[in-house]
This record gives sequence, C-alpha cells and structure tokens, in this order.
Amino acid sequence: MLFINNPIMSFFLFGGDNSKAEQTPLTQKLIELTISGNLSVLRNEVRGRSNIELIKDYYGNNLLQIATRARRYEMMSYLIDLNIFSLAHLNRFDETVFDIAVKNHDNRAFEILIRYDKGTQDAKMKELETQNKLLLDDNQYFEKEIVKSITETDNLKRKNKRLLDENNKLESDNKKLRQDIIKYQDMLKK
Repeated sequence: MLFINNPIMSFFLFGGDNSKAEQTPLTQKLIELTISGNLSVLRNEVRGRSNIELIKDYYGNNLLQIATRARRYEMMSYLIDLNIFSLAHLNRFDETVFDIAVKNHDNRAFEILIRYDKGTQDAKMKELETQNKLLLDDNQYFEKEIVKSITETDNLKRKNKRLLDENNKLESDNKKLRQDIIKYQDMLKK
C-alpha cells in the first residue's frame, strides 16, 4: 500500500500519480507486491487465480511491466515463468516491456526478457517445424494423388481415342452400307 497511493513514488516509477487509478483492493495489493518485490506473498496471492495478466495500473502497465520498471528481477522471472504475459503488450505510452527495460538502461532486465523470448521463439519454431512436416506429408500425398489422376486421365484419353476411332470406323462402315442399300434399292426398282 506504500507505493500506489504515494504520488512521489508513483511519479518516479510510472511518470505520474497512480493514486487516481480506480482499482480493486486486490489489484492494488498485487501491484504493490510487485513494486516492492515481495515475491513470496505475491505467489500466495496469485495461486489459483485466473486473468492475472489482465491486471494493470492506471498507465496500462501489466505486472511484468511494473516489475521491469521497478527492477524486480526475481519478480520478473516468476511472472515470466507463469507464461501468461505477452511481451508485446503496450501500456498507455505505447511501451512494451522491452521498451521499459531499454528506457531504464536495464541490461539485466533486458537479458531476462531475451531469454524468455528466445524460449518462446524456440517453442514456436518447434511448432512450426511440426506443422511444416505435416504440410510436407500432405504435399507428398497430394502429389501421389495428382500422379494417379494424371495417369487415369491419360488412360481415359487413350480409351476415348480408341472409342472415337472405333466410332469413326463404324460411321464409315455405316455410310458405306447406306450407299450399298441405296444402290441395291435402285437396282430393285429397275
């Protein structure tokens, strides 16, 4: 409760008076625990709760951004390990957690975030590789189906050509027969 309602501390950490924010007592408590770095109490408070990632201060900073700004490295690691915070979340100043670390010239915070981001990227890469393998398998299957279709089409074309040739032959024979019938009828008339 020490920092949230203290305009000087709030201005120092967040660039303004955070006491104007309308927050629930739980939200205030979690923000204060994050700022003070009281990890053991924060762990107990968030255990079993959902939507912790949605808790924000007046400036739109989530708990990870607050911990980064306050240079609470253990708190940052814990919050990152919850795997619920987006590194791309923007506060009201359009700052991501990376922007906050850079503005604070905080190499340690930046390293923690990069390690997490690399782990996230590795997991995404594995997922993409799995999807790629599935797509390649599907591609091979469809290539085989295309070859089958082409072969079947070629067979049907050959069969169609044979039938067309037979039909032409029959038409020619039929025409000849008609001519012969006409000749025969003419002969009978005479």
